[in-house]
This record gives sequence, structure tokens and C-alpha cells, in this order.
Amino acid sequence: MNDAKRNKIITFRVTDEEYMQIKDAALTQNRDPNDWCRHAALSSSHFKLTVNEDVFYTELALLRFLIINGFNLLFAEGSQEATFWSECMDRADQQGDELFTELMSQRKRG
Repeated sequence: MNDAKRNKIITFRVTDEEYMQIKDAALTQNRDPNDWCRHAALSSSHFKLTVNEDVFYTELALLRFLIINGFNLLFAEGSQEATFWSECMDRADQQGDELFTELMSQRKRG
């Protein structure tokens, strides 16, 4: 990034233990602690959920957890259904954005 445009400073104090946590996290991404904190702050600023949205996404995550585990219990390992279910879960994990766009475009046409 271009440091010449950065003219505002944000500071905060941390304990020795908190600093070590930040430093360790930064090192795992080959960043210095300041850069890591900047990236973390800017990344999290994109996720502004209202209370209702937070409740909705929590419920959706719980529902996803229950559905996935419920179907895993229903399908015996090695069966044709279990294989198909695994393929569907893999596709959902790998192509989630594409599937969402496809479903939304179908909804608009319908």
C-alpha cells in the first residue's frame, strides 16, 4: 500500500500478553504487528451487522450445522446417497458464491 497517503494515526494500549498475541498472529501472516492490526481493523469494518442480522446469521449457521449433521447421520457411509451428499457439500463449500448468484437469478426470473 502507499504509505504516503496515510496521514491519520490511531493508537491503543495493550497488555504485554495482548501484545504477544498480536505479535504471534502477525508473524503467522508475515506482517508486523502494526500492519496486522491495520489489516484486522479494516477487514472487520466491512462486517457491520445490525442486531437482527446478527440473530439471522446465527440462526442460519445453526440451521446449516443441524442439516449437515442430520443428513450425515441419515446416510450410511459408503452408500450412493452418502457419496452424492458429500459431493453436494463439497460443491457448496467450494462454489458458494456462484450457487448464491445462480439461485438469486432464478428467483428474479420466477
